[in-house]
Amino acid sequence: MTEGVKPMLVSHGAGANTTPQSLARKAITAKFGSLPDARVSTHQDDGFPKAEESQRARSLLFMGAAALIAAVQGVEDVYINENGVMAVHVPLTAARFGSLSTKTAYPPIVEKVARVASLALSAHIEIGNNLIGETKPEVVATAKALGVDGALPDTASCWTWQRNRRHCGACIPCLTRRVSFELEGIEESRPHVADPFDLQKDVERPFARDNMSHLCQVVQEIDGMSDYSFELEHPEILDGGQMLTPVGARDLYRRWAAQALSVLEAHPISKMFLG
Repeated sequence: MTEGVKPMLVSHGAGANTTPQSLARKAITAKFGSLPDARVSTHQDDGFPKAEESQRARSLLFMGAAALIAAVQGVEDVYINENGVMAVHVPLTAARFGSLSTKTAYPPIVEKVARVASLALSAHIEIGNNLIGETKPEVVATAKALGVDGALPDTASCWTWQRNRRHCGACIPCLTRRVSFELEGIEESRPHVADPFDLQKDVERPFARDNMSHLCQVVQEIDGMSDYSFELEHPEILDGGQMLTPVGARDLYRRWAAQALSVLEAHPISKMFLG
């Protein structure tokens, strides 16, 4: 925007309730003025082979739709902006390898999708991530600096948002959101099924207990690991493509671990899971 470039907003949804997108769009246009907007509707085919309840393919869908729109508009640059921790997405435990650690904007995959899109559309398409070097708390801090932090509570982060249209309060994105909001003094206004930091009953739920314990475990390990051990245990940080160097990824995770621990150690519930 400051360089005279006017972006187009691209969004997609599989249901009628896209309130978070609408509210985010309203906040962006209020701050930066009217922007071109493209919205893509999707639906599930129950016969192929069955309805897909997860959102694991959402990034591929977004990048594909955005690349097509860019090619039609004669634009080369597409952005899928995701904080670096969730983009690289080091698995919390060995049990979470594969689909339980969805890499929403993993740099090597993003770069490969750009090459495929360029070939398929006979156009030069570059897909970037402006937030690849930031943790979630740092993204929230950036939003505050831009003066749009008031809209953050209206956004959606939960992995299961499409099922209940509310935050579960206990999945990894929800926990990451709560850590980030607390660090930056943002009050969460959306209702949660349970608050993992304040309600004792939450740790009685296996799903919530596992996520909390795994998050505490991985950030504590990263905070105390040597550089060599970190790279050996989490080789994902070595493959940031052209977007993120191994040193940049390692430093990113070091900052995230320190940020998360500063919040987790301050609450009796989460502190129980720290060694």
